[in-house]
Amino acid sequence: MNYIKNMVRKKSKWWARLASAILREFSDSMKPTYGVRSYTDSGEYVKSKGEKKVADWLRTNGFKYEYEKKFSKNMKLYHLPDFTVTLPSGKTVYIEYLGMYENFKDYRVKNHKKMEDYRKAGINCIYLFPHNLNDLDDSLKPYLLL
Repeated sequence: MNYIKNMVRKKSKWWARLASAILREFSDSMKPTYGVRSYTDSGEYVKSKGEKKVADWLRTNGFKYEYEKKFSKNMKLYHLPDFTVTLPSGKTVYIEYLGMYENFKDYRVKNHKKMEDYRKAGINCIYLFPHNLNDLDDSLKPYLLL
């Protein structure tokens, strides 16, 4: 990469434009199609387009949530659930969006550990996968309208 930058400095503007276009094309082709950082409709930063969709759905449907809120210290859990939703009844519900679950074994293993930790701590969590995003009304409302 430095070699190309040095060549660009030494050559004409034409060469600089060509090299810049090649680098731009190469770097765009290397970007992952998953985990695209996004902003919700209310301007909040989230780590994926799937999380954006969940956050926008929660807000549109009147549910208050906190994104990646730490558990209380007495729970001794070090995970950050994607969404901590406080229901009108005062009950707390956790939501995890597992957008890369089908694509990466390491991601599945890590999330199986997280699921087990939640279970051991007595935490009920709603797990969402990419196919759930097609109809969040069916995937979330039954669990949030308790």
